[in-house]
Amino acid sequence: MTIQISNLTSDQVPVWTTSQVKALTAAQIKAFTPTQLDVFETEDFEQLTSAQIAAMTTAQIASLSTDQIADLTTTQAKALTAIQIKALSTDQVAEIEAVDIQQFTATQIAAFTTTQIPALTSDQINALSATQIKALTTAQITSLSNAQIDNFTSDDIQALTNVQISKLTTTQITGLSTDQIAALTTSQISALTPDQVAVMTTDQIQALNFA
Repeated sequence: MTIQISNLTSDQVPVWTTSQVKALTAAQIKAFTPTQLDVFETEDFEQLTSAQIAAMTTAQIASLSTDQIADLTTTQAKALTAIQIKALSTDQVAEIEAVDIQQFTATQIAAFTTTQIPALTSDQINALSATQIKALTTAQITSLSNAQIDNFTSDDIQALTNVQISKLTTTQITGLSTDQIAALTTSQISALTPDQVAVMTTDQIQALNFA
């Protein structure tokens, strides 16, 4: 049956019922070509189980259209493996629904590459929880743009670990608003490096809260 799957034409794949799609095994899912996946009906694609999504190869994941990525259900998005997430293009990453990003595990969040991180939209950044922010690696932290960090609320700023704070670039430090600076805890302030403190504006210095 696996061999037969790869022989299906673009006209034959769309006529499958959702029941038939859900009955596909992991081996059969892996046998689909990018061209075949591209003609999956939206309602059929949304019926793929977590196990079926997780069974997809990185080549298959990378071939999914941005519309298919946007159509992923929260359950399907949570099924993406770290390796699959790394295979996503920046255009695909930007199309992941914010409500789906919000349900990502710490492992999934940490899987984003430093090339993918800058592609995260304001809505996606806003959707990150404190736990997810703590899951960002130092490499991911430094790859955030000032525009992205600008979306961090006071709670988000306070969720950053001391190590993450110390890894902020001087450009990122100067981009912090006075409200964000005021949100820093005394422990986070202590984590600031001499280079970071040296580039802070007078307004930022005055905003520091040592209480």
